[in-house]
Amino acid sequence: MRRLRRARICRSCRRLPREDQTRRESTAYPAKRPSALGHDVHSVFDENLAGEPDDKIWHACAVEERFLITQDLDFSDARKYPPGTHTGIMIVRVADDSRENLNRVVLQAFADQDIAAFEHALVVVTDVKIRIRRP
Repeated sequence: MRRLRRARICRSCRRLPREDQTRRESTAYPAKRPSALGHDVHSVFDENLAGEPDDKIWHACAVEERFLITQDLDFSDARKYPPGTHTGIMIVRVADDSRENLNRVVLQAFADQDIAAFEHALVVVTDVKIRIRRP
C-alpha cells in the first residue's frame, strides 16, 4: 500500500439552498487551512473550478490524486465513489457550518487522526465523531 507523505487536498463546495441552486458557491478555508499542518491544499477557486459540476471537480481530484474535502452529500454515495477507488473523500457534516467552525472541525480531524487512516477511504466528520469507511 502506498504511503501518504502529505495529503493533497482539493476543497470542494457547499451548495446554496435548494431554491437557489442555479449557482453554486465554493468556500475556501480562510487563514487557517490544512496547509498550516503541512498539507498541499488547493481550493476549487485555486483550480478555477468554482461553480463547476461535481463530475468536473471529481475528475480534477482524480487526475491529481487529491483527497477531497466537501459538504456536498453527492460525494457520500459509496456506490458511485466506492472506498478504495480514489485517494479519499471527507464529508463534513456539522450543525454550524460557519467558516470558523468548519475550519475547527476539519483541522481537529487532521490533528487527531493518523492521515494514513483517511487514504482511499470515505470519511464522515461530524461535530462529535469521525466515521471512516475503508475499502
